[in-house]
Amino acid sequence: MEIKEFKESLIDLSKKMNEIKNHLKSEEATKNALIMPLLQLLGYNIFNPQEVVPEYIADVGVKKGEKVDYAIFKDKKLSIIIECKAFGIDLNKNYYIDQLYRYFSVSEASIAILTNGEIYMFYTDIEEKNKMDQKPFMIFNMLNIQEILIPELKKLSKTDFDIDSIVVSATDLKLTKEIKNILKKELFSPTDEFSKYLITQIMPNRRKMPGLINMFSKNTKLAFGQLIKECVNNKLESMILSETKTDGGLQKDDDITSNNEDKVRKPIRKIKGFSFNGETYKVKTWTDMLHKLCCLITILHTDTFMRLLELKSHFSTNVDSLRRPKEIDGTDLYVDTNLSANGVEKLCKKIVELFEYDPDTFSIKELI
Repeated sequence: MEIKEFKESLIDLSKKMNEIKNHLKSEEATKNALIMPLLQLLGYNIFNPQEVVPEYIADVGVKKGEKVDYAIFKDKKLSIIIECKAFGIDLNKNYYIDQLYRYFSVSEASIAILTNGEIYMFYTDIEEKNKMDQKPFMIFNMLNIQEILIPELKKLSKTDFDIDSIVVSATDLKLTKEIKNILKKELFSPTDEFSKYLITQIMPNRRKMPGLINMFSKNTKLAFGQLIKECVNNKLESMILSETKTDGGLQKDDDITSNNEDKVRKPIRKIKGFSFNGETYKVKTWTDMLHKLCCLITILHTDTFMRLLELKSHFSTNVDSLRRPKEIDGTDLYVDTNLSANGVEKLCKKIVELFEYDPDTFSIKELI
């Protein structure tokens, strides 16, 4: 299965899960409704006991008859063990992680998974051979899919499974995640150690000054904030320039009418720009504003922008399912632009609400 087809199937499965999740009252129901369908999507034959073994015996020390929920074999070799919990169970409990650790230690599996059907925590032995790491190298949320992780999940499928490749990817994922966590911490609350490092880089011959570390801490937060805004603005300017070249500089209709609009002629609303999250952007049309806002969301929410699919009638990965689709730059998502000015305004407000921004952070500037 190609990555595009895999992604579409994964998103479809996510939608089905969202519809039935509230009806799952037990671990067994979670396995049947959520976990087994994902194993099937990954290409494993859940009806072949030589490939997917339920209740696999993994004796631990003096404990006999210990069983892990699923064991997956590839070419007759144990590759993956899966410990399942009921939907909604908090997986971040030492008891569950320790339990999986014991199973991993006595098995020949290369990958261990702890899941409640929604959250999948993937472990291996990067730090010490044959000992499961305490932290997962990847956490995959089936109800809030991070697009960047889809190719990593596919590497665990039956056709793509290659442990050497997986370990390399797992190492990269784990290191990147840890670095991001440190940078995020320094971004919002710079530590004294980080401020001291910056002082040595910027003022190597400094003299002692009272409050120097506090001053650097404050200005580090300001610098991070400005840097993020500059990166976002540069990205948007690049998008605008690219669109201008593609469109030949022509201005599109300012008011796109829907098939459901009243046929009575209404005053045309013209737009010149909009403000969002403290920044102002110039646009020529309502469609332009909708597209720019969507692009901003993908930049500011790289891990969760696929939540736009929750606005089902307006967003899709299938270009043929929308009446007037426009691709959101750098993604496989399309937004339907077959809307009037009022329709665009309402949709933009829904997007802002979906990503939990204060409504006052978004406003429209119209030509009078």
